[in-house]
Amino acid sequence: MMQIGAGLRLAGAREGVVHPGALLDESYRSFLTLLAGQIAASIANAQAYEDERKRAEALAADAPLTDAERRARDALAGKKKVVLELGGNAGAIVDASADLDWAAKRMVVGAFSYAGQVCISVQRLFVHDAVYDAFMEQFVAVASALKLGDPLDEASQMGPMNSRAQYEKVLHYIDVAKAQGARLVTGGKRPAGPEFERGYWIEPTVFADVTADMRVAQEEIFGPVVSVMKWTDEDEAIALANRTRYGLSASIFTRDLRTAMTYMHGIEAGLVRVNGEKRTGIRSTHPLVVEYCRASHPELLPCLAPIVPPRGFRLMSSL
Repeated sequence: MMQIGAGLRLAGAREGVVHPGALLDESYRSFLTLLAGQIAASIANAQAYEDERKRAEALAADAPLTDAERRARDALAGKKKVVLELGGNAGAIVDASADLDWAAKRMVVGAFSYAGQVCISVQRLFVHDAVYDAFMEQFVAVASALKLGDPLDEASQMGPMNSRAQYEKVLHYIDVAKAQGARLVTGGKRPAGPEFERGYWIEPTVFADVTADMRVAQEEIFGPVVSVMKWTDEDEAIALANRTRYGLSASIFTRDLRTAMTYMHGIEAGLVRVNGEKRTGIRSTHPLVVEYCRASHPELLPCLAPIVPPRGFRLMSSL
């Protein structure tokens, strides 16, 4: 949502309407109210949208695809600027040359931070057949060892679902995946213990034997569920990564620069991370990026400065 607010400003709009997603609690509404003064934009909820849209100069929609498409058509008809965030179904490719220990840990962070309730959360994993078994052993071990608990407790590594509706939606997708033939490797249920009797808790869930046409691999779940698939050549990996209607983000794990560049050019996503770097765009100090720029675009080297995360920002400090 912060990116959407910035997008309105970059689009040159003095006023705009931000249409947030369906799962919006009071704390989020309060946050948007505070944010309004900083981004100098009119922030309206769904009920106020119809009143605001006629005078607004821009529309920013963080919403399901069909809803956002309808609102975008409406805004474009009025010659308004449009910024869309349409959900995600992020895929990550693990190459045969990858550091498997690092890849497993980074993918647990990418998949299960905030219980998977992030638009760029990793939902699909594509692992080279030669390292599939070794990677799965490490990935499942790290995922199964995550400490679930109160999000305000520094020792907790994963919290609950946002709401009952989201909890039931995720459990439904788990049931659908099993019915369609996916093999449940770990998780898939409420964790045991008296501390988990209240609230909407779901264990970190990993499916194997998934095919790309299954609903669990095609639709945005927005929960702690990951589907793992095998591949044998680069073209197959890229095809699997692109076999989705979403295109927010993707990840690549490899030690080979040529392979990284092949994937980056082949994957249809707005953001592609290499080896789990927590930096975005050209402003990155990742060795692969530095090596590539030094060899092909030395004029870009002065731009390669690190972006420092916001103060207090934490995904999972223990990994």
